Amino acid sequence: MKRTLLLLGATLLMTNIEAQEVKELHNIDFELGVSGWVNRGDAKVAISTETANSGSSSLKITNRSQVWNGASFASGDIVSGKTYKVSCAFTFTDTRYETHTFELCAQYDDNGTRYVTMASADVTRGKWTEVNGEITFPSGAGNISIYVQSKYTTEETDIDHMDFFIDDFVCIGEELPEVESLCNLYKPYFRFGTAVSTSVISSASGKSHIEKHFNSLTAENEMKPDAMLSQSLSKEKGEPVVQLSYGARQILQYCSDNNVPLRGHCLVWHSQTPAWFFHEGFDTKNEVVSKETMTTRMEQYIKAVFELLAKEFPKVNIYAYDVVNEAFADGSNGLRTAGKDASKGQSYWTLIYGNDLFIEKAFEFARKYAPATCKLYYNDYNEYIEPKRTNIYNLVKKLYNNKTCDGVGMQSHLATNYPSVQLYSETLDKFASIGCDIQVTELDITIESGASDATQAKIYSDLFDLYIKHSSHLSSVSVWGLHDGMSWRGDRKPLLFNSDYTAKPAYYSIIDGLEIENAIGDIRVPCETNDVVVFGIQNAFIVEALNDGEIELYSLSGSLVGVYKYSEGRNIIALPKGIYIANKQKVIVR
Repeated sequence: MKRTLLLLGATLLMTNIEAQEVKELHNIDFELGVSGWVNRGDAKVAISTETANSGSSSLKITNRSQVWNGASFASGDIVSGKTYKVSCAFTFTDTRYETHTFELCAQYDDNGTRYVTMASADVTRGKWTEVNGEITFPSGAGNISIYVQSKYTTEETDIDHMDFFIDDFVCIGEELPEVESLCNLYKPYFRFGTAVSTSVISSASGKSHIEKHFNSLTAENEMKPDAMLSQSLSKEKGEPVVQLSYGARQILQYCSDNNVPLRGHCLVWHSQTPAWFFHEGFDTKNEVVSKETMTTRMEQYIKAVFELLAKEFPKVNIYAYDVVNEAFADGSNGLRTAGKDASKGQSYWTLIYGNDLFIEKAFEFARKYAPATCKLYYNDYNEYIEPKRTNIYNLVKKLYNNKTCDGVGMQSHLATNYPSVQLYSETLDKFASIGCDIQVTELDITIESGASDATQAKIYSDLFDLYIKHSSHLSSVSVWGLHDGMSWRGDRKPLLFNSDYTAKPAYYSIIDGLEIENAIGDIRVPCETNDVVVFGIQNAFIVEALNDGEIELYSLSGSLVGVYKYSEGRNIIALPKGIYIANKQKVIVR
């Protein structure tokens, strides 16, 4: 992005992130509960009033069978690349022992799981002892946590498994900048999506990240042919039978419950399609079927997919579907080599048809059975390399003119050393000249040898400039994964967020220059009941109400700023400038 980010009427340069204010991030005295602390191993954690360093409560750790069984704490604001000062008070009451050593430690993933002892202290029974430590987490580290345990030993005895207490946990570090929602920022231009798996949908942090940044989801593997086709049921019925796995149902249910549009991926593909699907009797011991039989099967399969989705999840907006995926070889041979070994890039589809008729038929059947609102795409990688680029162009142009295909999906699995932004731009122009829609479906950019986060950020920035330029015929951009730790290319850090969900320079590079919607001027949007209107002015938050009541005000990160009582009429509440959320509305205080 080349323009200047307007935020609350001020200029905020985000590309080079400077150190933020150092502040107390956590001060937990266990008076209000466990406050995010959980057990490690077989240990149990619970609030206790038996003893306390301050107040009346502490955290008691019991049921320890190994020395490392203790308690652990993780938070989204304890992240890689930052330094933290941590302190915690320890004691124990076991009358069998006079003293014991306890440790304040950290754990994180960085080319394997790392365990670091920040500090330790000899603790006397019945006396509280404060332990202070400091740690810098390496850039790119993931799964970060702070934990407490007995002093580590390989010769454990009963003393190493005793119950103990902690209190007054304090963590001081750099306050992280709040990040704006990607899908909100790009809403004027295109959908902003990501690929998800069942584990992401089952994770509270994953769901929170999705809710903030993405308004389109793609099932990473759960809707591919091998995940949906049932061999036993197909044999029983004599035609292809599809079913939804637990993982697919979880993703689709999430989309249904949260009104998140879905990209379907994918129907016809040489890979991740079971070999038995192409054989007589749905059994690889038999001969490969004829072209005529395969065409019948293909129609039955595609029809079954769309009918099942419509029946089981009628509320899900399936706005796009990759009908055919990766049909072309990277070389000059056009279609993939005929054969049965997908691991070698061979294709049963080419083996049976010998030409691209299977692609035409797939789009013909998808157009027949897909919802009218679902656009259909040919999807491929290395889409910018000749002669593959021209092969894709000729195919999509033919299908688009036949009104069976709506556009091309550019997977865009890129690297810092290839392709050039110029080559990629030329490819966008070429596909746009067809007149069809374009969707960027699987974007990631690996950091190759000699490159840095800054190199990656510059390429991301240049690409999104191109996407905005082409937004009149580019309707969706999806990154392939929520963060580096969930990427299939994660060893080369290809995405916009670190493994702990913190924003990378690449993230800031693609929002620099975007004008935050309604950042200048008041926002006056009534809530659902129409009883309360909230908006911001200079140095104040306004509540206009028909009755007395109270309202909760949150920061963009979701933390509670305060609960404010208001009276009937106009209420003026002084607040520092910032962006807040009240009654599910964004409020700008300038």
